[in-house]
Amino acid sequence: MAEEVDEDVQEQSPKAGGIVGKLVPLAAVLVFLVVGAAVFMLVISPMLSDEEPDETEDMASETQGDEFPLQPAMVVTLDSSFVNLMREGDSAAPMLIYGVKLECNDQATLDLVVVNQHRFEDMVMKLHDSRTRGELDDILAFKESVQRQALQKANDILVRLQGDNPAENVKITKVLHYQMAVQDPQ
Repeated sequence: MAEEVDEDVQEQSPKAGGIVGKLVPLAAVLVFLVVGAAVFMLVISPMLSDEEPDETEDMASETQGDEFPLQPAMVVTLDSSFVNLMREGDSAAPMLIYGVKLECNDQATLDLVVVNQHRFEDMVMKLHDSRTRGELDDILAFKESVQRQALQKANDILVRLQGDNPAENVKITKVLHYQMAVQDPQ
């Protein structure tokens, strides 16, 4: 009787293992095929294609919130700089490190800004100077405030540089910080 049970178990094991044994490798092959096809379609095929993506759709979606349409990059990157913040007590003054970019409306604006870059760097430095550490606790509000003021002052500088007949299209469209850090003393 015990021998009959062992024989039944032995007879059922190869049959069950045979079906499962054949399905596992088949499933593994299918998984590899699906993953390979996905990698080819999503990664390799776009790299091999000669067509360039249509950028007008991307630019249209990006310009919906801007008051000025996006154009090819006409940006002047001002040298990054630093200013000492006002001291609080007898401690050493914290340092504010910043970098600003000016987005120009057209090539004429870009040329005018590049020739007079020192004026714009001085204006930006004055906007960052003489601040307290407390003003920088809300860094986003500080950045927005400085960017708004810098935009107004930069356009005022452009008007003065043009003299009696300033062109309407010569203007800075946006002021952006590309670097902003506060270094507290040790």
